[in-house]
Amino acid sequence: MAFIKDRELKYTILVLIGAGLWGTVGLFSRPLMEYGMGSIEVANLKVLLSALIIALFMLFGGKQLFKIKLRDLPAFIIAGVIGISCTHILYVEAISMISLGMTSVLLYIAPVFVVIFSAILFKEKITKVKIIALVLATLGCFLTMGVGNTESLVFMGVVIAILSGLCYSIYSVSGKYIVGKYHPLTMEFYAFLIGGLAALPLMNFGCIIEACNTHWDAWIIVLVSTVLTIIIPYFLYNEGLKGLEAGKAGILACFEPLIASICGLIVYMEMPTPLALLGMLLIIAATIVLNLKPHTKTTEADENKGSES
Repeated sequence: MAFIKDRELKYTILVLIGAGLWGTVGLFSRPLMEYGMGSIEVANLKVLLSALIIALFMLFGGKQLFKIKLRDLPAFIIAGVIGISCTHILYVEAISMISLGMTSVLLYIAPVFVVIFSAILFKEKITKVKIIALVLATLGCFLTMGVGNTESLVFMGVVIAILSGLCYSIYSVSGKYIVGKYHPLTMEFYAFLIGGLAALPLMNFGCIIEACNTHWDAWIIVLVSTVLTIIIPYFLYNEGLKGLEAGKAGILACFEPLIASICGLIVYMEMPTPLALLGMLLIIAATIVLNLKPHTKTTEADENKGSES
């Protein structure tokens, strides 16, 4: 059976476009850092602006979208502070140290951490498939770091990118406590708002003002980056999920590091070493393995029965 069915084509294209836009983050973040902003300022400006834009959309859905229960606040705080704020800050910091493609791929270590956390917190079974994915991802990380690599900047960049993936996995895990209770916009709004407010005291507003005064396009880059790399991809991906299985959408999302690598190659002439490239491919393979739907005998029997009728 073909991976993409005719009726799924539209949703597949939406997910691919969304993933492709996610892969362009570095093209917007690096210029802002060159203008004098730090990773905290670049990341948190986009996080806060995202919360504002999402809130504007929520106004059309009614006041009920803004209502949350007090007992769910801890989950929102964890999702916002660690899952959103720390993920974005660490990701932008990693982009300043290593290639765009490598940073994007290492973020995809997140599903592996989700497996580990889910086993500990939710007592989910670690299957053979999950173990294979863990091995592939671990080996991929070592290869991406570079066997015997003496460049401290590259090593630290890889570590920071992995930490970004770790934080993003916490967003997914914390979301399990509140998913189904709230509209996706509600979850995203409070996660971005809480995450942005938490990092607000860490921001250097002086360098933001100086960057904007010196470079007239700084605010334009922030706005365009927020819309193109956060808001639009979010809506496209969620729209794609309406017609695709979550696992299939997760596999298609691996298009993101491919686009990030192409952007890095074309714009910054970033060429990974053979070992790093192999490591990146292993991490993507681990993600695909985790998202593949098990093909059981029952499924095969159902398909045979359907083909006979």
